[in-house]
Amino acid sequence: MVRLFLNNTKQVRACRSLLRSRHFRFAWASLALATCASTSMGAQIIAFYGFDDGSSSTNLLLDSAAGGSAPSTGERGAQNGAFAGTGTAPVQVTGLVGAGALSLPGNVATNQYVKLEGAPTTNTPPVLGSNNFTVATFFKRSSTAGVGASTGTGGIASLEPMVAKGNAQAEGSNVDANYILGISTITAGSPKLAADFEDFNNGLNHPITGNTTITNDVWHHAAVTFDGTTFSIYLDGLLETSINPINANSGANPLATSIPRGDSVQFAALGAMLTSTAVASSQTGRNGAFNGSLDEVRIYSGALSLGEIQTLAAAGGIGPAAAPEPASLSLLAIGAGLLITRRRHPAR
Repeated sequence: MVRLFLNNTKQVRACRSLLRSRHFRFAWASLALATCASTSMGAQIIAFYGFDDGSSSTNLLLDSAAGGSAPSTGERGAQNGAFAGTGTAPVQVTGLVGAGALSLPGNVATNQYVKLEGAPTTNTPPVLGSNNFTVATFFKRSSTAGVGASTGTGGIASLEPMVAKGNAQAEGSNVDANYILGISTITAGSPKLAADFEDFNNGLNHPITGNTTITNDVWHHAAVTFDGTTFSIYLDGLLETSINPINANSGANPLATSIPRGDSVQFAALGAMLTSTAVASSQTGRNGAFNGSLDEVRIYSGALSLGEIQTLAAAGGIGPAAAPEPASLSLLAIGAGLLITRRRHPAR
């Protein structure tokens, strides 16, 4: 399985250790500094779903963001998914990256989806909530459409949700949507990548829709980011569009309250939008359905750069050919160089 940017804390420590090394030589300085700067230090991975272990539904939906460790219940990296709703369950299919992907049978609203947070109201803030974020995934939309639903008043009138933490529920409180990424089906026969969130001021929606018509039954890479000022969506490693979501009704400091509801207690899900009162044993609190496959779903607590998003897309052979080298590979190259330098100049 390819895992890029899975544990930025470890990368930061490696960079610091490298820069303090007494065997460090100027020849490697610029490369090391470039590597340490190549990852958005504030964007920590908080959930990762690779769908590679199909031995059971539990293993299929494991959250691997902790990099192999075993975090406590309620911590980031412990948000294992679970099938919810009624009807046909998602299944493992051949993946684009790694051994598997998740196929969501969203051709009718009665099919099951994946619920990611067990009880977000017990976490402050909710584990998968973040004011600044990146949500990224590979996706392959079926030629048989899913079920489009509204993201809320002033939002996207018809969206098939892929990864979402929120649903149209209320306005101006912590039951507003934190992030929604999916496919807009407003224009018949022209599905577009789209995203939305509701803000801290009065729950105003900030929809954003791409320009490229999605090709069905073909793998693509999608990402949406919010960096504190700019809301952007990316398709196949390229920027589709971005907006500066100023809320005209937010008073003297419009930018401060025009940010996503990172404190939302609405449940996060794959293939559905959920309210805070969603019931796992039924369709209560659920809107929308995505019909197709997802692979390598990642949620970060900050905005990745364009280069980092292109690296994620390139892991599946998608996007610009000249993708930046992953930080982990750069560190290996630096380590090899240090070893050579040390052998040429042994410690005295």
